[in-house]
Amino acid sequence: MLLEMLNVSDDGDLARLLGAVARAEREFAVVLDGAFGSIMASEVLHRSIAASVRFAGIEVVSTEVGPILAGDSANIDPIAAAAVRGVADALHAVLDRPDELPLSESQLKYLQSLLLRHEPAAAAFRRQYRREGADAESIPADVARLVAWTKSNLELAAESPERLPPMLVIAAFAWRLVDIRPFAVGTGRLARVVVAQLMVRYGYHFGFVESVDEALETRSSGFASAREARDSIGWVAVFLDAVATCAATVARSSARKAPAIAQSTDSGSLTDVSVPVLPSPRQTRVLTAMHEFGAAKIGDLLPVLGIPRATLKKDLRTLVEGRRLSSTGVRKGTVYRVLPEAPAAD
Repeated sequence: MLLEMLNVSDDGDLARLLGAVARAEREFAVVLDGAFGSIMASEVLHRSIAASVRFAGIEVVSTEVGPILAGDSANIDPIAAAAVRGVADALHAVLDRPDELPLSESQLKYLQSLLLRHEPAAAAFRRQYRREGADAESIPADVARLVAWTKSNLELAAESPERLPPMLVIAAFAWRLVDIRPFAVGTGRLARVVVAQLMVRYGYHFGFVESVDEALETRSSGFASAREARDSIGWVAVFLDAVATCAATVARSSARKAPAIAQSTDSGSLTDVSVPVLPSPRQTRVLTAMHEFGAAKIGDLLPVLGIPRATLKKDLRTLVEGRRLSSTGVRKGTVYRVLPEAPAAD
């Protein structure tokens, strides 16, 4: 079905596709085993949100994202502010629990509604497939086939001879979703949010430290040219090149950091190279409660927050990894404390 989906009609098309995949896989091989944490750095998140919004034709810069999410958007275009909040909500939904939100038609509709939830003018389009166009009647069946194909290929065992490179499947999914354009508003942003989720779920964690959305946005003219020419292979090749470029950037950055980290380790003073992260709204509630307690166990927080124990444990672990909290002890005796904010660099 992949060759049919991408309109591979001759050996030349197939060679172009395989060449793009081979180039990307070489870059991925260098970074796939890297340790990039389990949360996206706030600076990367802000760049990704801004890039995805700009890709949709709405102007915003990454330095405006933080104030918008903090509720300080008085001097910012309200359309841009609404789009930023929507992308942030959708990204938090998929990145907070990438393995718990299954790929399905209902998930796509849910995420599209999150993307548009802050846009009153788009209320009529939330969760609704496009009704205009000669192909509108086939949208439900087309989306169902795409979801089924994507899931079946991504879930194949690693040793299966039929298994395709996961990033090729993700790229093909993104192309076909944009090609179907199931929603009148938000399809492009939706595709990029689902790409972020699938990358995390299937091991491409370097997106936590380098913005894939930004790399995609810088190639917007390439995507537009490929779509205009109905060149699906060209579109997928541009996508793979963007993601591979991110991987190469991360690999170079890691290579530069490695000697400094090794030197610090030898001297007994390991430099903190972690990047501050932006907590989700739920994690912000946890942090607020922790500031009130000062030090607390899970049992202290559960009655106050009213969220499941497993969810709270995951949020606390994420906040510890993000250098927001510290933890001492084990199991039920674990005590969490708020870490002081790091001083700003001179």
